[in-house]
Amino acid sequence: MLNLDLPPKVYTWLCGLFASLGSIIFGYDLGVIAGVLPAPDFIRVMGSRYDNPDLQGLIASIFVLGCFFGMVPVAYLADRFGRRITIQVGAAVYIVGGALQTGARDMDMMLAGRFFAGFGVGIVSDLAPLYQAEIAHPSIRGRLTTLQQFMLGIGAFCASWITYGTSAGLKGTQAEWRIPLGIQIAPALPLLAFMLLLPESPRWLAEKGRIDEALSTLARLHARGDTNDRFVLSQIEDMKADILKAKDIGKSS
Repeated sequence: MLNLDLPPKVYTWLCGLFASLGSIIFGYDLGVIAGVLPAPDFIRVMGSRYDNPDLQGLIASIFVLGCFFGMVPVAYLADRFGRRITIQVGAAVYIVGGALQTGARDMDMMLAGRFFAGFGVGIVSDLAPLYQAEIAHPSIRGRLTTLQQFMLGIGAFCASWITYGTSAGLKGTQAEWRIPLGIQIAPALPLLAFMLLLPESPRWLAEKGRIDEALSTLARLHARGDTNDRFVLSQIEDMKADILKAKDIGKSS
């Protein structure tokens, strides 16, 4: 686990900021396709089927369909394997989808890439706010979770200007559309590679009976590692009470 010598709220904020990279991906992928669809070389590569307006629309909308299906397994995966590993799974699936789009040789390959990218984004964007809420100090929890929407806007902003630049400077070439689609992979790589350096959700650790680890994680997040801190101890007791209450009501999900 990455343990920087930073003020606790700053450290927690940076962890949440890193986890919100998935929203940059989401916003970028929603925005980039608008600049790719009219590219002359993209139309050529997609072939005669691209003349069908329904299939043109499908290239854009199948990404959102992938998001929908990506959200389906999130609850099981997050409870079974933890928040960090599940976010990594989403990032890995997204990278596969982004690679398929970047190297697409026909419409089928493009559709598959868009769907897999959406599937990965569905996992990441659904789980990241939960992870942020579970690691955040109550005083910054609202601000931290709103990073999701802010980063989505940043992603869309970047996509708009990148596609504008490639359409203005690389008009008619493969690079006009392959470069913007390839750039979408960039934020997912650090998300996949370094997610395990961030702390696991203390709530998930407590649910799995790993109370000592949950206490240690809370201490790193909120008290510079002091496991005797009053706030940390109160938080772990609240978690225990909530988990016991959930067990009394029924199996939590």
